[in-house]
Parts: sequence; structure tokens; C-alpha cells
Amino acid sequence: MLTVGSLVGDCGLELAAGSDGAERPIRWVHISELEDPTPWLSGGELLLTTGIQLKGAARQRRFLARLAERDVAGLGLGTGFEHERLPKPLLDEAKKRGMPVFEVPYEMPFIAITERAFARLVNEQYAVLERAAQVHERLERLVIEGRGLEAILGSVASAIGGVAIVQDTTGRELARHPGKGGPGAAALKALSAEAAARRATTSALTPFEPQHESLTGRALAVPVPGRRGGPPVAWLFVVSERGPLGAFERLTARQGSMVVGLELMRERVVRETERRLAGDVLAEALGGRLDSDELRGRLRPFGIGAEAAVLVFEVDDPHAGERALELELANAGIAALVATSAAAGRPLLCAVIDGRVGDPLEVAGSLRSALAGTHGQVRAAASAVPSTRPAARWRQPR
Repeated sequence: MLTVGSLVGDCGLELAAGSDGAERPIRWVHISELEDPTPWLSGGELLLTTGIQLKGAARQRRFLARLAERDVAGLGLGTGFEHERLPKPLLDEAKKRGMPVFEVPYEMPFIAITERAFARLVNEQYAVLERAAQVHERLERLVIEGRGLEAILGSVASAIGGVAIVQDTTGRELARHPGKGGPGAAALKALSAEAAARRATTSALTPFEPQHESLTGRALAVPVPGRRGGPPVAWLFVVSERGPLGAFERLTARQGSMVVGLELMRERVVRETERRLAGDVLAEALGGRLDSDELRGRLRPFGIGAEAAVLVFEVDDPHAGERALELELANAGIAALVATSAAAGRPLLCAVIDGRVGDPLEVAGSLRSALAGTHGQVRAAASAVPSTRPAARWRQPR
């Protein structure tokens, strides 16, 4: 990283004031002879000037104060023109504000400094792009290999040296790496609230730095894109444990959000395909249209063995309940085929589960309670049957 101290040293010069700020990073080098150049500065610049406009102690102090308030990285003043040496009022103000200041002797043209600085900056930016390209290739490979969201976040977290978290637009955590550690509950809640506040604004597609004091400078929230021009489908939060985020970490986070979007889309397509397949299999199974061997073969990919249990739930919106039921079953470690069936004359949320998991009545009762939290009143029925006869009669759980 190019800093004021390293550039000054490379040029064979010395800091005359503000040595405590020698490690300030230089984002750019700017030359100006204006008494107030700050409207054309954005912070992080090294400013070079001959100080033609800086006549008098008051102007010199005011000039230095403006630069400090604009977060300029440092000041190089060329002597031998208006000033034979660095003005004392300017140096005093620089020491007071911790602003690095150095003398550029008449014999050294400003271009000698700018060329050296730009060469370093270009090389650093190229190195960042090269590293970021390598990370992006790894992330793409993880998607192609179907390694899942956790593996993608693991790669992002490793690259930035911290924690990577994905939340959907409701604030529900989809995945994180590593599984433990990272921002505390209060910081994460504040982060989610900031993302939610942006959801209905034009800044919804713009990354932002969280305002929570524990995350300042070392965290970035990046929207995960969905359809073109549409709102984000999720948020990727990255938090560095090494210190402030640099250009590489920020670029990695942006690339990571794109790859997370691809993975979420892939998972959605797979899920919808599986759901359509599950619906077809369920309709054929409950309709008794498959022979025993074929039915057993159709259920096997869903993790259902020789014994099965059929669970039926009556909810207001069965299709909306499919995903919730899948998540509850997955969290319980129960292999299942979930789909909506109209075999009974009205749409019902159904699940065929492996019969070895326990009493289907208890399983149905537990799932009914979980679904009731988000889908209102739920009625349920269940029956254990051979996987070759799932159309058998269901019993109402007690």
C-alpha cells in the first residue's frame, strides 16, 4: 500500500511535520495552486503546491486546516518559488492536526513525485485485480460444482480475512462462514435494520458501510442482485477481522455478491424443478397409478425407504407453505417429498417422509405447530404405510 511515508522516503525526502500520519494511504496525487482546493478533493489525496496563494500566517493556517478537514493524506510544498522554506505557521498547524507535510526542493519537479506515485498505484491496482480474478474463478467453480452457499461464503470469508453472512430481504440468515464468531447480536441487528431501511429506496442496489461503531471501517454490506433492475434478493455482509477493508476486500465482496446471486438462482431453479417433480410423483403415488417397484424407485431419490408416512396439512395457501414445510423437515433431518396435491378435491399440503423417523402422528403434530406460526390455523393428518402404498387412508393425529 502506498503511504505518505513510503512515497516521501522513495523520493529521498523527509517529513517536516505530522510524522504520526506517515502511514496514511495515498489514493491519488493532485497538484493545485488554489487557496482553497478542497471542492475538487474527495479525501485520500497527496496534494502538491508551491503555495503561491499562501501569503501570510492566517492564510497558511486556514489552508492547512481545510486540507485536514477534507481528510487529505498529506501535503508537499515546493520551495524556491514563493517560499524559500516551509512556513512556520503552516508547520505549526500541521503538527497540531497531525497532517504529514514535507518540503519539495526546487531541484525536484513535481512530475518526479507523481510518476513514482502513479507507478506504485497502478502496480498495486493491477495486483488487486489479479488477486480478485483468482478469487472470482474459485467462486465460479464452486457454483459450477454445486458446492453450495456455505462453500461460497467460506471462500469469501477466507479472502477478506473475516466473516461472510447472507441474509434474505426479511433479515433471515441463510448462511454464514465461519459458523461462530463475527459481529455481535446488536451489531448484526443494526446491520439488518440498515439494509431493511434501504429496501424501498433508490439506494437499495448500492453497497454501504454500516454505521454501527463496532463495524466502522471494517464491514461492507453488498446487495445480492436478482432480476435485472429489480430489488436485491438478499444481502451479503462481510466483516474483516484483520482491520479496515482495503480495495481487494471491497472488490471481493462485490464479486461475492454476484456469485451468491448466481447460487441462489441455481438453488431456486433446482428447488422449483424438484418441486414440480415431487408434485408429479405425489400425484401418481396418491392416485395409485404406479406399480410397487416403480413407485419405490421414484421415492428412493427423496430418501424414502421401504416404510413411508404420509402427512397432510390443510392451510390457507398450500403452495406458499411448501418451502416452510421443506425447511422444517430439513432442520429436523427428515428426508421427504413435499408438494401440493388436489387428490382430495381441494389443494392440500402433503409430504411423504421416510417411515423410520418415528411416530408419524407426533411428527405431523410438531410440524403443524411450526407451520401455525406463519400460516395461521393448520389441520393435519398422518399415516404410516409401505412406500409401495402411500395412497392408504390417513389418520387424524390426536
